[in-house]
Amino acid sequence: MTGDPSLRFRMTGGGAPRESRVDKRQLSERDICTKFIIPAVKQAGWDEMSQIREEVSFTKGRIIVRGKLVTRGKAKRADCILYYRPNIPIALIEAKDNNHSVGDGMQQALEYAETLNVPFVYNWSGCGNSVNKPFAST
Repeated sequence: MTGDPSLRFRMTGGGAPRESRVDKRQLSERDICTKFIIPAVKQAGWDEMSQIREEVSFTKGRIIVRGKLVTRGKAKRADCILYYRPNIPIALIEAKDNNHSVGDGMQQALEYAETLNVPFVYNWSGCGNSVNKPFAST
């Protein structure tokens, strides 16, 4: 169903399952994570309790000084990090809503991966996904 911004899925609720149509353009970045990314990662065999973390903050934000006023910028937060073992991250997943192209989050994801020293990066939007191995040896 390439190019179709809507998605068919089955719903249940008090009766027989029925098909419903969702406009993927209306889904937020968080919705994309919850409805697509996490289920796919779990289906691939990753353990939700020990290997998957969502909305992981890893900096407190840049310190901004203006005269005597000091504030912090926005904290950096990865949408999803997959762990090989506790405290050993192996992959970072950056999610974007369907209003972004597939590659829009890749630069952000690569920067996050470099900061966290994560070897694999996945960028996932409502309309597709891409993979990058920033530290893979050639």
